[in-house]
Amino acid sequence: MMVAADLAMSGRITGRGPADRDLLRAKMMTGWRPYSIKFGDTYYQYGRLDPIGITLGMAADLSNILGQVEEHHASSIASAAAVSLAQNVINKNYLLGLSNAIDVIVNQPADPEDSFRKLGRWGVKMSQTALPFSAGLGSLDRYYKPEVSAYETLMEGMLAHVDGIFEHYIPSYSSSLPTQRNLLGDKIVLEGGLGPDYMSPVYISSDKKDPVADEVDNQRVRVKMPSRIMDGVRLNIYEQDEYIRLYSGENNPYVTRPLREALREEMNSREYKSGTNGPDGTKAQRLKSIFEFYRAAGKKAFIERTPKIAVQIEVLREKQMQELGVE
Repeated sequence: MMVAADLAMSGRITGRGPADRDLLRAKMMTGWRPYSIKFGDTYYQYGRLDPIGITLGMAADLSNILGQVEEHHASSIASAAAVSLAQNVINKNYLLGLSNAIDVIVNQPADPEDSFRKLGRWGVKMSQTALPFSAGLGSLDRYYKPEVSAYETLMEGMLAHVDGIFEHYIPSYSSSLPTQRNLLGDKIVLEGGLGPDYMSPVYISSDKKDPVADEVDNQRVRVKMPSRIMDGVRLNIYEQDEYIRLYSGENNPYVTRPLREALREEMNSREYKSGTNGPDGTKAQRLKSIFEFYRAAGKKAFIERTPKIAVQIEVLREKQMQELGVE
């Protein structure tokens, strides 16, 4: 346990990672993966290798939690150990359904739309497990189609679980689901597993060696993906994919270069290099302002290209004004 804790403190073993969803998304963009062992530039997930997996996971989480408390708080050790054990137990596949259901019920977001999306994600995951041989099908699907499909409805979630298999064995079949993208607009592609991918319990991920993604993670910049709710109007997965691509600078007339290049240029500037580090530092603020500018430019271009959404937004705005008694 002590050896595992030492490895965790040196970064060779990872735990759950940031509790903040936005920070976790940014960290995973670098190639980092939770509950993994890092050999060289590759992360090997150990979550399904019990009993070794739970021991490593507890050590990693415990080291991470204790690193965030003051040394003289001795009582924090017991609390940290309890939290670490809980995080590792509920991370196991055989308890994920129960723990996720409790999380949906107990930890409801204040925003009704966020609560609805959280419930929808849980419903989709449960629908996938309803498929016969779901684990094996999921492994085969990752083998044939490493791109991660985006989905919204329960039926789309079930289809996303097997569409790679359909595309491989049915030549006339073509999945219409868009691919999920990260904060920079890049497609998310899975790398497979250790050994035969379709039967491997150890998933792998390489360090991307991406200086832009690394800097966003190092500065702990809290950035949200472009929302599926635009001025009160809900976008479908295809509309959101178009919005994200415009936000990243793809074919957007309101920006002169892709988001990634704008961030890289800012990071190389003299003003940025002389700034302060950390989530409250000037570096994080400067990067966040670029993300916000590109989100606004993406929204503007999307509304112009999608008259239907523009009309729905205007109708909703007029309705809200009438309810407030404003002419």
